[in-house]
Formats: sequence, C-alpha cells, structure tokens
Amino acid sequence: MSLKRRVALALVAIVALFIAAQGMLAYLSLVDQEDDLVDELVLTQARQLAERAERGELRGPSAAALLRPGPNLAAWFVDASGTASPAPLPAHLASLADGPHRLGRPYQELHVVVLPAAGGRLYVQYDAEQNEAKVREFGGYL
Repeated sequence: MSLKRRVALALVAIVALFIAAQGMLAYLSLVDQEDDLVDELVLTQARQLAERAERGELRGPSAAALLRPGPNLAAWFVDASGTASPAPLPAHLASLADGPHRLGRPYQELHVVVLPAAGGRLYVQYDAEQNEAKVREFGGYL
C-alpha cells in the first residue's frame, strides 16, 4: 500500500473517530439537558403548589384538580396527621427525604421533589419515561 493511500486511510479513521465522539457528546448532552429540564419543571410545580398550600388551597374537594395537573405529573399533600390528599401516598414515595429525587422503576423514570408545605409535606412526581424514550430514539439515529 502506498504512502498516499495509508495517509488517506489514517485521515478517514481520524475523521470517523471525531464524528463518533461528537455524536456521543451530543447524546450525553441531550441526556443531561433532558434530566435538568424535567427536574426544573418538577421543582417549579412543587413551589407553585407549596404557595397554594400556604393559602389553604390544597384542602377540600378542589385540591384533587390542583394535585393532578397533567397526565405524567402528580402530587400529594400529606398533612400533619399523615392523611394524604387526593389519594393515598404511593409506597415508593413514603420514605423519601425532602429534596429532589430520581427513581428508576420498571417502565418509569420518575423525577420527584419532596418539600415541606403549610402544615405538612408536598410530594410532586413526574414520569419522564416518554421523554427518556425520545432521548433513546435520538441516540438510535446517531
């Protein structure tokens, strides 16, 4: 093989390696960006609900609509007596400390924020499995 051909193959290999590295970096950036975006969404929703709890809006029959704002987003308010609204608190959330959490469960990628609210604790959960599926799909295209 001639020197010219070996140099050309080396350049092709270097370019291919560079493109593969760029693709991997793009994918990893998207994974981090998606997680950060969902964490921010859940934290914002939790803060808004905490403000409503301070105003007493999370008590009574209207609380159910406020605590189920979307198909992938759910929230529970647990008062000082341990009573959860609008439904019993799921077991996977009961032992969580205050702060943000990420829970991997079968067919679910849960982003959870737990924080103290007026007279109790607020649990906000977002199932990001659809978002994660789109990230994996993007990775497949790369």
